[in-house]
Amino acid sequence: MLKVFNTDAISRNSRFLRGLVAGSITALVLAIVYGLLSSIIIVEFSIAFIGIGYCIGMAIQRFGRGVKIEFSIMGAVLTLVSIVLADLIRYFGVSTVLTFSVNTEMILFYLRSILKTDIRPLLSLAFRVGGIYAGYIYSRIV
Repeated sequence: MLKVFNTDAISRNSRFLRGLVAGSITALVLAIVYGLLSSIIIVEFSIAFIGIGYCIGMAIQRFGRGVKIEFSIMGAVLTLVSIVLADLIRYFGVSTVLTFSVNTEMILFYLRSILKTDIRPLLSLAFRVGGIYAGYIYSRIV
């Protein structure tokens, strides 16, 4: 009897690991690019958060090729990390964030700037949530 093996097939764990690596690299690059761009121009592009979530989700979908809910959760978490990292780079600079010298006063300043009750921070928060949702939706094959 002839047995045919699919040598190109990858296991579930390796698909998850490939998706995690691709999503993490994409999240880090997009966070640095958005943080630097918005700190140089001094304008916040809130609509870009949806694009960040979409790009992270598509990287996970392309390299992970997963159909389970874990891929969607990974996309949402990586998008959240990317958005927070991008905001910290925007406010405090790359050297402060990448050397992990962010203290509690900086975190409180960041939280106060996001959680204000006027319309601009609320719309910005809505775009951040939309980006996380995009990362959740596009991370797996449905």
